[in-house]
Amino acid sequence: MHHAKVSNITAHSLSTGCTIPRFLPAKTSKREAEPALPVIPEPLEATFEIAARRARNCTLFSPEKYLLSNPDVAAAGMDPHEHLVKYGCFEGREIFTQLQATRFVGQVACEAHDYQPPQPIASSSKGQLKIIVLHSTLGNFFMHNGAAQLAAGLRRAGADAVLRDETSDPGEVCDHRIIFAPHEFFHAGRGAKWRVDEILTTSFFLSTEQIQTPWYAVSFPYLLAGKGVIDGHFHSMRLLERSGVPCVHYTPTPALEVVNFDGSFVNHPLFAGLPAAAKRKPDVADALEDRPLDVCFVGTDSPHREKTLARCAPTLANYRCYLYYRRLQRGPIAGSDQSLVSLAAHVSGHSKITLNLHRDYFGAFEWFRIVQLGMCSGSLVLSERGLPAPGFKSGVHYLECDARHMAEVIDWLLKDPDGMREAEKVRRQASAAIEEQHLANRQAEGLIAFLEANR
Repeated sequence: MHHAKVSNITAHSLSTGCTIPRFLPAKTSKREAEPALPVIPEPLEATFEIAARRARNCTLFSPEKYLLSNPDVAAAGMDPHEHLVKYGCFEGREIFTQLQATRFVGQVACEAHDYQPPQPIASSSKGQLKIIVLHSTLGNFFMHNGAAQLAAGLRRAGADAVLRDETSDPGEVCDHRIIFAPHEFFHAGRGAKWRVDEILTTSFFLSTEQIQTPWYAVSFPYLLAGKGVIDGHFHSMRLLERSGVPCVHYTPTPALEVVNFDGSFVNHPLFAGLPAAAKRKPDVADALEDRPLDVCFVGTDSPHREKTLARCAPTLANYRCYLYYRRLQRGPIAGSDQSLVSLAAHVSGHSKITLNLHRDYFGAFEWFRIVQLGMCSGSLVLSERGLPAPGFKSGVHYLECDARHMAEVIDWLLKDPDGMREAEKVRRQASAAIEEQHLANRQAEGLIAFLEANR
């Protein structure tokens, strides 16, 4: 069976009738869609010395395969570990093969549900801890949102946590410095001024990227060289941990609410196309059956997602759907596009089902879409099968299925009485978990203990 290539969905099933989504052919080549890698940073003696030493302990990196696939490095007689952290990661060279990454993740994924975060410290001095959380003002808005949530959680846990950006003073005194998404922070705007040994070797880094992506490669030398890593992906945490990097797994503890409902999107054309019932402020307590939209999905284009959307198109055409499928070449959501994040949350708050489609073969737990957009807005999350994550369980807090069966599962959840009951049960269990985690604030409490243990 032939599936038409999907690169952008420009019509949405939002009218009183059923409109079949319109798919436009791609106009860009794969090379044009690839993200631009940053320039190679200047030599940093202490940073690269620590990074190269820890890279030698990284069992996922094969120096033999690296030299074999990079004959110019072999011809130069350069140590592969040193070349990797000084140049290779910034030049777009492959650091792990897909087979290597898949095997490693398969070995450690089963440990996720048994992971125990650090126990909170019982200290009256927490309020005296000055913690600076840094993010890039020029990066993806999702990163700014995550950094703000991190600082807020640390304040709820009793620390004096402040949010700063690349325009701040690098000399500001603090007990701990956390740099959010280093692949963005050091390579945009004035972030380069922070790229010095004194900062890199004394900071903690919060890693947001998946290990098979070029963005993770750019982060890798910094993650290896820092005081420690706060990782949003369990398997990446295990990888760095085994390389000798102090690590902790972290997911924010957001409140049960529609994120960033600030009304900034009310004049956006995509908001104008919503039915009247979906224009009011969402209520996370609304039962699924009372929500005016059936399915929503927000994400950037990829070949894997296109196949799934093309397969589901005949089914989605029977429902009221909001699908925002952004071309990768447009870059991260930033600047004037930030209202799209608020609009996505608004739509999820009015949708029965929030879809999570993986970008590629690597089904990582996409926290922002699954938890922040879906669960926090009271929507049921239906995801492709993916990697487990501490704190949330498939079948309990969200539902999973193979991509090839997603259309049938959508029909079951929206039409069949048993499916509708299951959807309502799972989304209520997710809401309860979000509320409990937010009140307990265990992630931030444990994070302070981790920071103090690795001063």
